[in-house]
Amino acid sequence: MTYEQFEDIMTKLQKSSDNTDVLYRHGIDVTDVTDHLHSIIGKLLCCVFTAEGNDWIEWFIYEKEFGKRADMKAWDADKNEIAYDLKSLYDLLINEYYNKK
Repeated sequence: MTYEQFEDIMTKLQKSSDNTDVLYRHGIDVTDVTDHLHSIIGKLLCCVFTAEGNDWIEWFIYEKEFGKRADMKAWDADKNEIAYDLKSLYDLLINEYYNKK
């Protein structure tokens, strides 16, 4: 998977999440639909990256809020910050969690 493909997927996931939030604020709950789609996307990403890699993607989406939370940080064994933006997340995934099956 190229960075451009990964960026496109993540950008669309973020837009979907933002749209779901707007609808929810207006009293419309579409999570019965979107949760299933996000689960499918996660399973497909596990075909490209390992399950641990998908955990990092989910951390970036849900904990780091697509990179918006500066207070949410992760470090490697050498105490270098990792997964601080989309490109560094992609680099981590390709270097450490690429599914070579």
